Amino acid sequence: MSDSGYDGPLRGERPAIELVNTRFADRGGVLVDGLADPGAVPPFLRAVLPDHDGPPPHLGALLALRGTVTSVLRASLAGTPLDSTAIAALNRTASRCPTSPLVVLTADGVPTAHVEHHGPRADVPLVRFAADAIDLLTGPARATLRACVAPGCVLLFLKDHPRRTWCSPACGNRARQARHYTRHRRAQPDRVPSTAQAASPGATRTSAGDEASIPEYRANVRAYDGV
Repeated sequence: MSDSGYDGPLRGERPAIELVNTRFADRGGVLVDGLADPGAVPPFLRAVLPDHDGPPPHLGALLALRGTVTSVLRASLAGTPLDSTAIAALNRTASRCPTSPLVVLTADGVPTAHVEHHGPRADVPLVRFAADAIDLLTGPARATLRACVAPGCVLLFLKDHPRRTWCSPACGNRARQARHYTRHRRAQPDRVPSTAQAASPGATRTSAGDEASIPEYRANVRAYDGV
């Protein structure tokens, strides 16, 4: 675990999307649960809900909510009917703490809106994640919800640029590198082995340029396989 205590990706997305993205694929293409360790929950909350100063929610409740939010957001992406059971669970979670709108004055006397939650403080993050998911599903942001198209990536994001198709520049760079390698290999004609290569049963047909590119390509393939 990193010094921050949470090793998963943080993309600066809305809280509901960041919660879904706590299940991610590592560079080997293996799905990882970033919240499997209860110790990762407090630093994750500090990163995503920095104004929450209460205790973390029960881990089981947080993971159950993540499953619910993942289900409804991916159904929305796929254009399939939303599951009524998942919607009911989302609504129940959002109503665990009644809320009151308040006016809070800044140090300069500027009035700002604030939402006060009434209920167990450990439930507040659950309510906020659920409320954000509801706002995402029912508001204009729903039209911008996307899944990263990089092979092997399972993260969601909100499309904030017409040409954006990846969750991060790193995903875009790796995908472009893999495509470049594939085009390069397809463009190379089959070469006839030299006499020296033919004399060595274990010889491989690899040029100096290929030797430089193959490890990087293999790393990319491992990052994209099977998800």
